[in-house]
Amino acid sequence: ALSGRAEPIQATGRAVRAVGADYILFETSGAIGAVEARIDTASMFSQLGLGFVPDPAVIRELADVYTAAWGSQVAPSVASLYSVEGRLSVNSGAPAVGRPAIAAVAQGFMAALPDMQVIMDGLHIQADRAVYRWTLVGTNSGPGGTGKPIRISGFEVWRIGADGLIMESNGYFDSAAWQHQLEHGT
Repeated sequence: ALSGRAEPIQATGRAVRAVGADYILFETSGAIGAVEARIDTASMFSQLGLGFVPDPAVIRELADVYTAAWGSQVAPSVASLYSVEGRLSVNSGAPAVGRPAIAAVAQGFMAALPDMQVIMDGLHIQADRAVYRWTLVGTNSGPGGTGKPIRISGFEVWRIGADGLIMESNGYFDSAAWQHQLEHGT
């Protein structure tokens, strides 16, 4: 089985080009915190005539709506852009699974930054994957807030489901810079 596929893949005689990468997460101390090896199985399956590959225009539209949803202060609108059993992980933390859990993560950011806006800095699409780059700006004026301005950039690696929604998002930003800005501002 390849990438969780239970059924065997029949030989097609087609040449396939698959791209792989190692993702390395460094701790603030400089030590390696996590290593993950990935291969673009979606592209490989597509070349073989297997699996789902969404239209890039649909992913671009999803990214635009996602950007607006984060700035809406309505956490369920963010969660609605995930598949029913979608997953959101922030900085390699335990994933929030399902729309209610994803809405709770979004609500945490929205409560801390009631004037939060998200700017899409870029979108790179490859088969059923996308890298969504963003900048978040706002003031930490929520309950217990410091009143300090925040401006932080990061990215999310998405896997798009057959329903055209986000099946999995792994988001990353500099948590040390986030903490510094909470205490001292931008």
